[in-house]
Amino acid sequence: MGKALGRGHFAEVRECIHKASQRQFAVKIIEKETLGTSNMTDIATEIDILRQVGDHPHIVSLVDYFEDDHEMYLVMD
Repeated sequence: MGKALGRGHFAEVRECIHKASQRQFAVKIIEKETLGTSNMTDIATEIDILRQVGDHPHIVSLVDYFEDDHEMYLVMD
């Protein structure tokens, strides 16, 4: 992970570079313990919408999504 690009109430966005391709991405890192149940639902909705939109010239593309016990990671172009 590279430098921080921004920070909000529930998440931090950091720069990252895919090692094999050297392609640059932004990773939205969401701390699960700061989310309540309704906010967790909002995040799930955000992920669903970004997956459905796909490749749109005016909307950030969701490349991948994964999570561990403490955080959720949204990899975006």
